[in-house]
Amino acid sequence: MNRTLLASLVVICATALSVNTAHAGRKFGQIYRECGLGAMIAPNDATMALVSNITTDLGTTAILSNATTPDTCKGSSVKTALFIHESYDALASDLSRGEGKYLNSLASLNGWSGDSQKAITEQIRGDFATVVASNGYSDKTRLEKSEALFDLVSKHSAQS
Repeated sequence: MNRTLLASLVVICATALSVNTAHAGRKFGQIYRECGLGAMIAPNDATMALVSNITTDLGTTAILSNATTPDTCKGSSVKTALFIHESYDALASDLSRGEGKYLNSLASLNGWSGDSQKAITEQIRGDFATVVASNGYSDKTRLEKSEALFDLVSKHSAQS
């Protein structure tokens, strides 16, 4: 084993141990299955997420995402972020109409139903219209636009 790889493993293990202490509710194995690139690549396959995290960057992004933004490792937030980014244009179109299959999928992914779905959708629509109309919005990258929509979804999901 070369010295660089060994040094990297030592740093990762030391970081992981300190992170595990700081976030005692999540065990080391959970971090590798629920956080980082692996969780984004394979959100429904814990084994594949674990393997992806180890092979892509030795789990560095998993450990860092757990340490810096632990809430993104739980529940559906990673899946929601990925869905919004992948289907941003269709979601924006559905939001402008107030209905559509992508908006329904977003609601399903986040567990919204019935009156809750209607209320949350209307709140997001109102805020999204303001965001889209703001100066410089058209100059933003797709990632920045997706992030803005994700922030609105997270905000209104938390309020319900």
